Amino acid sequence: KEVSDILRSLAALGASPDEGLFGPARLRVAAIADQADAEEFADLVWALSALAVDAGPTATAALAGRAFELLPAVDPARAVAIAYSLAVVAPRRGGDGEKEDPQDGGLEEGG
Repeated sequence: KEVSDILRSLAALGASPDEGLFGPARLRVAAIADQADAEEFADLVWALSALAVDAGPTATAALAGRAFELLPAVDPARAVAIAYSLAVVAPRRGGDGEKEDPQDGGLEEGG
């Protein structure tokens, strides 16, 4: 809950964390998502999408896995909100020479 509150507060300030700041938080996000109930999970994913961060492939896989566990137990409106938020934070598919960097899970410029 506290992590969601922090992320929402950053979004309200118009913050846009760069890779260096958000990179280490990805593992924490994945761990929290794994333990969250449906309401906490929805808060976390919504906060991430409000911040418009690229969660990276590892965190996105953890979020998606947990979503599929929780979706049958939530009402349809919440399920749609969770799915939409996941789409926002999913890793961006780069063009123009961008590729995923397996080291940090983000995108890097190709050479």
